[in-house]
Amino acid sequence: ITAIKSMALALTRRGAGCDAEAHEVAQLIADTAGKLYGAMHDLIPRLRPPALDNLELAEANEDRVAAWRREQPKIEFALRLGSLPAGLGESYALAAYRIVQEATTNALRHAQAQRVEIALDSDARALHIEVRDDGRGLAPDWQRPGHYGVRGMRERARTLGGDVEIDNIESGGVRVRARLPLE
Repeated sequence: ITAIKSMALALTRRGAGCDAEAHEVAQLIADTAGKLYGAMHDLIPRLRPPALDNLELAEANEDRVAAWRREQPKIEFALRLGSLPAGLGESYALAAYRIVQEATTNALRHAQAQRVEIALDSDARALHIEVRDDGRGLAPDWQRPGHYGVRGMRERARTLGGDVEIDNIESGGVRVRARLPLE
């Protein structure tokens, strides 16, 4: 994309050798390549969060919750970190981080929640993740096709031999529970 932009800009700089229409097309190509580059640059951290490059799972979640608190000052966030295994491994850390991120994002977008509680813990057999909100609960059609975030959480857990359960809480809100076996 950078090469395409550079070639298009080179054509625009020639100016005198190009007619006005060719110059305009070259500028359009350069502008479009610039936009594509920007979109790709924004996508990269979404594929692998930079926080996990330098932080363990607990610290990365603390960092993410701190960002949500700044972005959503009217919503109360609670983070409980139990005993988490050291050296969890990239696949587990990424899956757990993304499950927390997607479940919380869903609560912020759809639930009209005032409080979101996030808990990560483990025992000898599994890593346990729970995200709860006090919002309006699941819509009756929440399982219809097109909910890619829910599908993504389930696929991440299944890849590691785990599972994700999503249900309404009797007192109101939604609970997302994930179990990722450590075997």
